Amino acid sequence: MSETLNIMNRENLTCFLPMESLTNYCNIKAQNMSKSILTTIIGITALFALQGLWLYRTYILYIGEKGNTVNDLFKVAIDKELSNRVFKYKDPRNPTFTFKYADEMTPEERANLKGDTIDYKKLSDNGTARSFTEALSQLRQEQISQNRPLQINTLDSLFLEELSNHDLNIASCQIIYMDKDTLAIDSTNQYTPTGLGTITTKLTPIGLYSSHYLKATVQVTPTSIMLELLYTLIASFGITLFIIATLYYQLVVITHTQKELKEQETTIHNAIHDLKSPLNGVFVLLDTVKELVKGDTLMENFLQKGKGQVKRMTEMIESILETTRKPGKSLLKLEVTDLIEMVSHIKENADTIFPDKKYTFFINNKLGTNTILTDKIILERCLRNLIENAFKYSDDGVNITVTFSQTKEQICIAVKDTGWGIPKKAQRHIGSPFFQVKIANKPAQPGYGIGLCSVNSQIQKLGGVFHFESEEGKGSIFFLKFPKNRK
Repeated sequence: MSETLNIMNRENLTCFLPMESLTNYCNIKAQNMSKSILTTIIGITALFALQGLWLYRTYILYIGEKGNTVNDLFKVAIDKELSNRVFKYKDPRNPTFTFKYADEMTPEERANLKGDTIDYKKLSDNGTARSFTEALSQLRQEQISQNRPLQINTLDSLFLEELSNHDLNIASCQIIYMDKDTLAIDSTNQYTPTGLGTITTKLTPIGLYSSHYLKATVQVTPTSIMLELLYTLIASFGITLFIIATLYYQLVVITHTQKELKEQETTIHNAIHDLKSPLNGVFVLLDTVKELVKGDTLMENFLQKGKGQVKRMTEMIESILETTRKPGKSLLKLEVTDLIEMVSHIKENADTIFPDKKYTFFINNKLGTNTILTDKIILERCLRNLIENAFKYSDDGVNITVTFSQTKEQICIAVKDTGWGIPKKAQRHIGSPFFQVKIANKPAQPGYGIGLCSVNSQIQKLGGVFHFESEEGKGSIFFLKFPKNRK
């Protein structure tokens, strides 16, 4: 009878833990999938926004570059218009203009000077002339404009010609002639161009003393802009379409995987629910057998332990079903729990699973009490995994110590063993679903690689954390820390 009981206990344990952990795993994966879908949608939106921003900045750079060209061509057109108004001298060898630098003149010549004096530094500071040549040009403007004023329509024609010669297709153009207060005197177009591709030149002074100004506004045709940015646009849309296709494929895969996980989760829930019926049958059967062997103390004890195991499994199944009925909410069933009694029961069960194991087991209670208020089923699942792992991943002669301690706000439970330890390269994977530690020169252990994943998810329901310290060949310490619950 004891053989049958041992087999039953082993099957219950190795069957139940995967069901519990797979449920948690499916829930976690489903939540991650939902986040991935949202991330994909956000990624596509952000991509469009970034592409739009990039195209906008490319357009601004393009307009800035063309703006510099338009400014230069406008000055060229102004110089050409001025050339059309220059006096024709009868004797080119006897020019009307004579130029001398100030340091080349005697004091008497300066005193008797009847011409114009050019203060180049002052002209450069106020933007009238950037070079001595420009200063002379402005002087010519000043003197010639007195007899032959600027012809704004001629300037408009010359400006459009210069723009055309430089392959700038202009939809509309306006030149404004202004007085010294920048009030419009004349213009070539009643309407100022606005909208996409509009470029406005800087105020250009006319005359040495900035008595008049010119400003031009042009609108480059959208077709011209598109042709200039054609290859940029093609590359941009190509990259965008490729990334969108990749993200869409990812979205399809995520949706399909999410559907499969939902189906798996439903199947697991149904399987967990269906476990209750045979367990109830086993419980009734054990009760019946107990009546038949009444008076046999040894058999009654065995049967009572079996009933206790079945009862605990039924409670665990009900707890899982309650959790899955309300996903996302941690439903704690707080009750006064005797920690020493719980660990003793877990150790006794481990004895039936590992009957030939030679070990030393210690309980170190620093709490000052044996009981705490917590969710008994959740805590028992965690401790059962950790203590049975200490038995499983160790040689004969292992020392296992369970220590209970506390801080002002937390309960701390440490399960220490002198077993095989965990290789350093494997430690970062501990707690991942389906990961199993492989240790050189040690026999492979049966399992699913989801025990510690279950511990991690269960302790979080208590608002706690799970961590460990381990060194290969020396052993491990696993810690459970969770807040105190007060009535």
